[in-house]
Amino acid sequence: MTRFIVFSGRSTLLEIPLDTSQARPSSFEVKETDCIGFKVDDYDERKTYEIKVGDISIAKPQEHLSRLEWPASSYLDGASGVTPIGLRDASNGDGLARARAPVEPSKFSQNAYDAMFEDTRRIGVE
Repeated sequence: MTRFIVFSGRSTLLEIPLDTSQARPSSFEVKETDCIGFKVDDYDERKTYEIKVGDISIAKPQEHLSRLEWPASSYLDGASGVTPIGLRDASNGDGLARARAPVEPSKFSQNAYDAMFEDTRRIGVE
């Protein structure tokens, strides 16, 4: 059975069997700076698999016997809120799996930095 897998380190965050019964997108929670990767186990050689994170296509996968793998990276860096992730057959545009990743910001935002700077400025003494 062909499966789409999202992983982080040695942990599986999401596993979706690629069949026609997968109608609704699945979801997993992640921090903005977490490194995640993707796999398609037991893939169909007649298809050209492509992954989009938001509107961005990520690099072509590496082949490992009966598995395709997109190595773990910080694909969600700069994202916040719900970010769509899609697996599709690039040769015909068919959607194969969808996921939503509620991304928790893990960096200072500009607003948080400005507020901290103003607080520090008010109490700072020259």
